[in-house]
Amino acid sequence: MWGSYLNRADLTAISAQDPTFTAQADTVRRLLRHLSMALDDEGITGEQQDRILRGVVYGTPDPIGAERRVRDHQRQVEAVRQEPAALRLAAAQAQTLRRDPPGR
Repeated sequence: MWGSYLNRADLTAISAQDPTFTAQADTVRRLLRHLSMALDDEGITGEQQDRILRGVVYGTPDPIGAERRVRDHQRQVEAVRQEPAALRLAAAQAQTLRRDPPGR
């Protein structure tokens, strides 16, 4: 599911260029694999497991909602690509701060 997310969100090129992103993506991939194994151990399989994993990756268990969030992300990425380099840097820093606010 994580590889699919990276492809859909057009993040595979970024992951190849940024060692920090690559390390973080690997951590998420391992976390999802462990979560899947834990769900298996608890007898949660099939569609129910997919919905849980989709909720973790996309923030929604619904496939349509997941697709919508990927499209929204793609639009944001495209808008940032069209901005001058300084604005791209500021946008990336702001996004990082939103994801991981100081003091968390």
